Amino acid sequence: MHKPAKPEAHQSMTFFDWIGVTAHPQWMQAPKFGAVVGMVLALIYFGTVAAALNVVFRTFNLTVEAASVGPNLGAGALIAAILSAPFVVWRANVAQRTVDLQHQGQITDRISKAVEQLGAEKTVKLPVTKADGKESTTEATVPNIEVRIGGIYALERIAQDSMTSDQGRDHIRIMEILCAYVRENAPAAKAQDHDFGAGVPLKDDATAEERSAHVPSREKRLRSIEIVELVYRWAQALPPPRTDIQTAIEVIGRRNPYQIALERGTPSRGSDDGYRLDLRATCLQRADLSALAFDHAQFSSARLQGANFRLAQMQGANLSLAQMQGADLSEAQMQGANFNEAQMQRANLCKAQMQKAMLSKAEMQEAELSGAQMESANFKKAQMQRAKLSEAQMQDANLSEAEMQGANLRSAQMQGAHLFGAEMQGANLGEAR
Repeated sequence: MHKPAKPEAHQSMTFFDWIGVTAHPQWMQAPKFGAVVGMVLALIYFGTVAAALNVVFRTFNLTVEAASVGPNLGAGALIAAILSAPFVVWRANVAQRTVDLQHQGQITDRISKAVEQLGAEKTVKLPVTKADGKESTTEATVPNIEVRIGGIYALERIAQDSMTSDQGRDHIRIMEILCAYVRENAPAAKAQDHDFGAGVPLKDDATAEERSAHVPSREKRLRSIEIVELVYRWAQALPPPRTDIQTAIEVIGRRNPYQIALERGTPSRGSDDGYRLDLRATCLQRADLSALAFDHAQFSSARLQGANFRLAQMQGANLSLAQMQGADLSEAQMQGANFNEAQMQRANLCKAQMQKAMLSKAEMQEAELSGAQMESANFKKAQMQRAKLSEAQMQDANLSEAEMQGANLRSAQMQGAHLFGAEMQGANLGEAR
């Protein structure tokens, strides 16, 4: 497994930064708060100095009778205290920086150990049958799932602690590590495929004309009622992800609102809206992502057949070219999500929130979209034959050139929808607006 880069050393916190972090772990870490605290403490210090100088001045203006008693030891002690105050503050600052450096070293060690656990393996004996029919065993190296799960949970704890120790700097690093772990251990190349409706495979030396004729004929077979049903059953029977992969997905998806807000405000290369979880081209067939947070996440070209996204937070997520046949996205929050050219046959999107979502050229034959909120969504050239859209909210949606033959649009709200070139033969438009 490719190990992620070792995280950079943390920036040292000043004494005033430490006050802001410990006093309130979320909102008191802002630079403005540290500046205010510094000003207040400075005023208190200089006010104390002024008061002390006033006492000294008054002491040296004592009457002759009082002065004849002898030297004023209290005034001398006060002067000594004033002169030594800066050195006390300096020593406290040095001690705090030492503690900070020790803490940074501990965090670095914790991350390194957790990453080492992600690559843990063990040797097991597997039964084999020889050519003569006799049973034997052979040794094989396999992932040590238990140790890897421990490393995943350790990284989750570090990400949570990071929100109160270094303003969440390590949180982003941990998310990058976990996403890389999923990509490396569950790539789309390992996904299972089906051959329903594939027909005769195309020859390796096929001409351009033969290739052009093969694509529409294959798509026509895949859109048939029988094939869509077979694909759905196949998706529901797929094995779930390996336990460590499922654990990593759950840890990524249960980030708290403060962590998500930090990601949105963190500049990221190639992104205009902050850091985005990178799960592109992963294999998460039959994965359970229900009620988890994946807003603005990258899932393009991922294999998500039969996955459970029910009640998931996926606003602004990118699922273009993803394969999601038979997936459950009911009641999910997917406003502004990108599903362009996604494969979503027989997917369940009942009551999903998909306002302004992009579904151009998406394959959605027999998809369940009853009661879905899809105002201003873009379905241009989408394949929605026999889709169930009863009571769906589709005001101002773009359905131009969409294939909606046999679709159920009963009681659908379609005011202002664009239907130029749409194919709706046999569609049920009873009580639709």
